[in-house]
Parts: sequence; structure tokens; C-alpha cells
Amino acid sequence: MPPTREKPETRVNFGGRVKESTRKRARMFAAANDVDLQDLLDFALDEYLRRRGA
Repeated sequence: MPPTREKPETRVNFGGRVKESTRKRARMFAAANDVDLQDLLDFALDEYLRRRGA
């Protein structure tokens, strides 16, 4: 994930359920790439929404 120079936004709780296999893949990817899981999830959801014009 690219570094950002923007002032960090306040984080809020956002719940949802995912498949166990998706959770495991996300945790493994985050650990292997030295990324916080919450940063990975934020980046992934933001990218998904941007690509769909939201």
C-alpha cells in the first residue's frame, strides 16, 4: 500500500462478517507484508468503492 501524506482521519468501528477463509487470507497477507489488518481493510474497501464511483 502506498504511503500517504494526508492527515489521518479518525477511525470508527465498522462491523461486518466475512468468510473464515477470507479472514485468514487477509491476516496472512497483512502479517507477511507488515501491514496492520485495519489498514489493509480500509485500503481494500476504499479501493473497491473508488473503482465503482462511490
